[in-house]
Amino acid sequence: MTEYVIWDWNGTLLDDVDFNRRATNQLLVREGIPEIPTLERYRELFGFPTEDYYKRAGFDFNKTPYSSLADDYSAIYWASASKECSLSNTALDTLKKLDSLGIPQMILSLSRQDKLDKIVDDFSVRHFFKYVAGSGDFLAVSKEKIAVMWADRLKNEGFNPKNALFIGDTRHDFDVSLALGCRCLLYCGGHESRAKLLTAGCPVINNINDVLNYL
Repeated sequence: MTEYVIWDWNGTLLDDVDFNRRATNQLLVREGIPEIPTLERYRELFGFPTEDYYKRAGFDFNKTPYSSLADDYSAIYWASASKECSLSNTALDTLKKLDSLGIPQMILSLSRQDKLDKIVDDFSVRHFFKYVAGSGDFLAVSKEKIAVMWADRLKNEGFNPKNALFIGDTRHDFDVSLALGCRCLLYCGGHESRAKLLTAGCPVINNINDVLNYL
């Protein structure tokens, strides 16, 4: 039985996939590199670490360092993400259902903590989560480190990873679930294609509310 649900934010609860593609394209155009033309191509290219995704997209770090690109991307993203993105289809209803079942929920994200806090508040969903856990910077290197830190904290509160469920939208999220020691579901409406997600070896869901079938 599931006693705790841990959510990824970007691409899972928040539908920001095409917004990410368009934000990346702004930088590509600035750097004189062809844009990512479709969501399908974006999902083929995207992955972690983000630095490798930038290379696949065509950025030349000898021309513009990754850290500078990451800062510029973050400025573009956070300037209008709350206005241009929305919660994923059925996400709100799913959060409400889990809340009604008395199952604690938290967010575990690579988004910088202060920005994550603000956007979660912008969408008026903070009350569903016991914790909202983000990163300390914009470089988006590894969510596993954040997960391990929080796992230790949660265990002091009686958290049993064997009874927890992690939901994300990338293969990196499956790695995070392994670091936590919990089950994983991957949502194919996010940043990576279904074909890529299936290689992780865990269930892949089509809609956020499919989570309710795995409790």
